[in-house]
Amino acid sequence: MKTKLLSKIICNVLAVIVGLLTVGGAIANANASAINSFLGVSTQKVINTGTSTPVNFYDTQYKSVDELRAASEAINEKALEEGMVLLKNDNNALPLSAGASVSLYSANSVTFVYAGSGSSSNLTENVTANAVNLKDGLTAAGLSVNEGLWNWYMANDQYWQGSVVTDKNGNKYSTVSGNRKQGATFVTKDAPWSALPTDATNQADAAILVVSRNGGENADFAMNTKSAGMTSGDYLSLGDNERDVLTNLKRLKEAGTIGKIVVLINSANQLECDFADNPDYGVDAVLWVGVVGSTGTNAIGRVLTGAVNPSGRLADTYFYQNKANPVYDNYGIMEYDNADILPNAKNSHGYIVYKEGIYNGYRYTETRYEDYVLGQGNAGEYEYAQTVSYPFGYGLSYTTFATRLDGVERFVNKDNSVTYNVTATVTNTGATSGKHVVQVYLQKPYTAYDRANGVEKATVELVGYAKTDVLAAGASQTVTISVAERRFAAYDANEAKTYVIGSTDSADNYYLTVADNAHEATNNVLAKKGVAHAANPRMDKDGNAANVWNTHIEFDAEKYSTNETIKSANFNFTARYDGEQANYGVSKITNQFDDVDFLKYDGFDEEDRAQVYTSRNDWTGTLRGKITLTATNKLASDMATPTPEQDPYDYPTSGADNATTLALLRADEEGNLLDYSNPLWEDLLDKITWKEMCAFLSNGLRLTEAIGSINAPQTLQFNGAVGPVPGDAENNSKYDFNSTGAPWEGFAKELGSGTEEYPNFFVCNGIVAATYNTALAEELGKQIGEECLWAGMSGIYGYGINLHRGSYCGRNFEYYSEDGFLTGMACAYEVKGTQSKGVFVILKHALLNEQETNRHAMGVWANEQSIRELYLTPIELCIEYGDEMRMMGMMTGLNRMGAKWSSIQGFCNIVLRGEMGMNGFVISDFYPKNEKDAYMNPVAGVMYGNDLPDGTVVRSNSTFDGVTNDFDAYSVGYGKLAWQMRDATHRVLYVVARSAAMNKITNDTVVVKITPAWQVALKASTITAYVLFAASIGFVAFSYLYKRKTAKA
Repeated sequence: MKTKLLSKIICNVLAVIVGLLTVGGAIANANASAINSFLGVSTQKVINTGTSTPVNFYDTQYKSVDELRAASEAINEKALEEGMVLLKNDNNALPLSAGASVSLYSANSVTFVYAGSGSSSNLTENVTANAVNLKDGLTAAGLSVNEGLWNWYMANDQYWQGSVVTDKNGNKYSTVSGNRKQGATFVTKDAPWSALPTDATNQADAAILVVSRNGGENADFAMNTKSAGMTSGDYLSLGDNERDVLTNLKRLKEAGTIGKIVVLINSANQLECDFADNPDYGVDAVLWVGVVGSTGTNAIGRVLTGAVNPSGRLADTYFYQNKANPVYDNYGIMEYDNADILPNAKNSHGYIVYKEGIYNGYRYTETRYEDYVLGQGNAGEYEYAQTVSYPFGYGLSYTTFATRLDGVERFVNKDNSVTYNVTATVTNTGATSGKHVVQVYLQKPYTAYDRANGVEKATVELVGYAKTDVLAAGASQTVTISVAERRFAAYDANEAKTYVIGSTDSADNYYLTVADNAHEATNNVLAKKGVAHAANPRMDKDGNAANVWNTHIEFDAEKYSTNETIKSANFNFTARYDGEQANYGVSKITNQFDDVDFLKYDGFDEEDRAQVYTSRNDWTGTLRGKITLTATNKLASDMATPTPEQDPYDYPTSGADNATTLALLRADEEGNLLDYSNPLWEDLLDKITWKEMCAFLSNGLRLTEAIGSINAPQTLQFNGAVGPVPGDAENNSKYDFNSTGAPWEGFAKELGSGTEEYPNFFVCNGIVAATYNTALAEELGKQIGEECLWAGMSGIYGYGINLHRGSYCGRNFEYYSEDGFLTGMACAYEVKGTQSKGVFVILKHALLNEQETNRHAMGVWANEQSIRELYLTPIELCIEYGDEMRMMGMMTGLNRMGAKWSSIQGFCNIVLRGEMGMNGFVISDFYPKNEKDAYMNPVAGVMYGNDLPDGTVVRSNSTFDGVTNDFDAYSVGYGKLAWQMRDATHRVLYVVARSAAMNKITNDTVVVKITPAWQVALKASTITAYVLFAASIGFVAFSYLYKRKTAKA
């Protein structure tokens, strides 16, 4: 009896153990990459077996981490010096005199924002170890800071934004300053004036109120979340206590206790600046400093004291009230009517519509203003001054400049493309040395053809810019800015279904103007058209017609319907299997996003499709209102993951016996990098076995897998939209985190310097854009590349190319601007710099991923013109100007585009590759492992051009959304998919071959994949448990049968 009871107990215990090992083992293996990274475990063994001398193809220019850090801090401060924007400076309140006394007000002064939150942010230990606080930054510039008030704010952390934490060294820290937590949300708190100590009333030359706002991944800013201290509910408006402090500072200024009131805006997102000119507050100067990186406060001190003259210009429109931006009628998430028939994956019942079309930011404010001035387009009542606080491109200086348009020359290039060379002369008309930004704006004519066919045109669009050198008082500089005629074309999604340019009406002109900001550009064009303020008081200021050039272009719907990429790809195409299309079927640029436009998508009924996008042909009738959509069976069907179809096509060769290795595909004997179409690639790809290819495409979680047959090393790439963020845990995010077993694991390890230190972190990308300095962006990109090399990273998930569709996106610190051209140019040169160091860049997140809250599986609807002219423009420019190394890649978004997950909408192949010629690989955003996220199927991704999942696919025939995500399950009868898998492998390896991952890899290198000891032990334990469990069941069964037999006897 006792034996029987004991055997049952053992059997039950073993059943639990088997269950735990089965479930836990699956979870552990699915997260093997992250676990190995955390443990510092190698998954490859790399041996140089021959006589070849290993070299670093990409070396560092620094001998120690101290040199590296000094250079990183210097370029970070330089970027902030040129990017921070002086918004107001009444009576020359700034600069402050040497040795001036200042009092810093608000808890934000001691919890300054140095970085955002989420995957591209930095860890507590890094910020507390390396950030220079505001007091020290201002003191270093020679200012005398009120110590008593500073210490009071440090001691009274109940007024701090965010959570108060203490690092391992005992330093107090607020999470609002920068942290890795995703979904972090903040509200304004701060201390009311009545709570402040007597030090708050000390005599001072200037009172500086610090207004800090921070956000990050997975959560957008609060617009209507009321709380104590934030009764407006709006995180981008001043809080109650901040206004209270300003009111009392004005009282002190009137009493002569303080001399000036200065506001520092420490935020990547546009703050509502209604306070700036409010007489109740008496603000003298406002300086936007963005999110400042590790040592940016030093730069703030130099600008405040005049050691550096600010030269930044706004990369966004500052609305008087952010909700005046029409995007907020359709923002956040709305639920489809009849949503119960839709899949249940996360936010699949929700959607958002970019109803504003192309009219976001200044494209809205300036276009409606011009139509209001000219009395056209049913513009209604519109007060520009009550809508816009500061226009796009705006920024003050401690001196003054005059810009003169010298002329515009039309130039036909050797390839028959056309550029317009705009020449302008800038003169420093003030008394202080400084830099100036020349901005070139284009107006396209809004023609009868446009009105008839739903083509929208903004009043002005930024199409070029240049920053001068430092000009002494009275000095001049002439700059020439080239504008591609391609920028003159507009996308017609309804009639020509391609790009069109020109007009059949000779009265329709294109205008180019040089201006200091978008609003000045608009007034310049109005002046050229003969409009003056005196005759038309709706015009708020006279423009300068002399700074405008115009021309007529005849209508053409063919010229920009193709390009050299398309022509070359089709000319050089040879089919590899029956039915393969040349250049992904792209023979011209035409509509690709009809299924993303709610007006064209055939899954909505006529009533839904009777709603409209905003049109300048009828502002009052189209501007406002929510778009309501009703789910249908067609929508539900289109949301389903597509299933690979069986076909008769032959599979590509695999497992071939040849001597080709990845090292041979890097460069020729002269060191010239081999291109994507080199014939050797076919030999290399033939050599890879089917099993290797399946494993390779199944794991892209911050790495690419090693492939033993071709001696391809494992790579490491981590997040880093504003600087490298290696690792995912506090104890594994230092320069020494690379433990892949490769002969090169980063220069910190190789040189034995800085292995216990954290990489540097840099200014937000809005600051980079606001420099309007492509050379500086490239220099910054190079330095970020160096930081990656020291950490052993051969790739980086960044930079962010989503637009600032409004102010409240939590991740705006990763993105550059509301403007696609400015975003693209700033990002392109950062990419160029980073990739010159052998660090490939994965831009993120394509496409229509302009919000964080509810982003998973949410359907985003937009029209083709806005997608192409706004949201694809940054990618196009990065490929054209930044991807000299031809290895830039793309990360898709978690959102749906229309009904389909972004990775399978089709644009990856058709637009990025077929139209734009991108060679790098596409990777998904973080790949899920549960049925709620089943819409992200990696096999389906490969079918449509998404090459890797940012995660580890759970193999062994697991299923997502009814489709097996195990590549090995398609080993027979899926020839087309096999070729798509081969192409995906090719694209990834092409990038690896050009990257720093090849440092010290030679033709004699052997790469052997190894299974970490913990995985071996886990497998052995699981097998042992199964064997013992089976034995226990057998024993229990035997005992039962034996007992019955004995009982019968």
